[in-house]
Amino acid sequence: MVVCKEAEAQLIVPIFYDIDPADLKYQRGCVEESFSKHERRRIDRKEIYKWKQALGKITEMMGYDLRKTNEGHGAIIETVVSYILERLKKNDLDVIDGLVGMEPHVREVMKKLGVIYVNEQATGVHDKDVRILGIWGMPGIGKTTLAKVVYNKIHRLFERCSFLSNIRENGASDGLIMGLQEQLISDLRRKERRRLGTLDQMTNVIESSFSKMKVLILLDDVHAFEQIKHLVRKLSWFGPGSKILMTVGKIDVLDGYGDGVADKYEWVYL
Repeated sequence: MVVCKEAEAQLIVPIFYDIDPADLKYQRGCVEESFSKHERRRIDRKEIYKWKQALGKITEMMGYDLRKTNEGHGAIIETVVSYILERLKKNDLDVIDGLVGMEPHVREVMKKLGVIYVNEQATGVHDKDVRILGIWGMPGIGKTTLAKVVYNKIHRLFERCSFLSNIRENGASDGLIMGLQEQLISDLRRKERRRLGTLDQMTNVIESSFSKMKVLILLDDVHAFEQIKHLVRKLSWFGPGSKILMTVGKIDVLDGYGDGVADKYEWVYL
């Protein structure tokens, strides 16, 4: 967990249950006894040292010490869940408040993506299929807004996410497409954006890097398959359960995937 936090910027929220954080930090009491047992079992001393260092780091993180609260465990659970949800919202896309008539469309898109959606909440995915869905319709009726609402509701279900906007403008040339590739790779790796070679070389990076990773990708305003083929050309590029959502200007954009590969949802404002 500590390695993931330091290498991938993952979040750790310690909950100290029936244990003094100081005992973890200084390996006292039952913690000391446990490490003594590991040593008697001849566990590698270097490995034990790593465990001790990790426990010390965890005690320095913001967390919850259940011994120092008068609240019941139910209240603590609600507090922790609220905190986590607030942290997850940092990945939300900006959407206009007070949207009317959106929910029926959201439900249909969720169904086509294979997302479990109950009481306006996304709780999981039905299967391990990689799915591609294009939302299409007349310009200016809210395709991007619908896609963003869906994205905000489901992004926490995935290991990594990426939102690439204005594909029509940003994908008009090889150089601009390479910029989109940089952004996609940076988002999914959670690392600083940088160029990794030519157009084809970065396509190979995408193809080989995320085949075991459950990702969510939103591509906005796609008008030609050429604009996205170096980004999301094949389902095999992404791990089981991945979802690729896009707004498209023309229904035939998705024909580049071949018959039956990509699904479509026509937006008609109710």
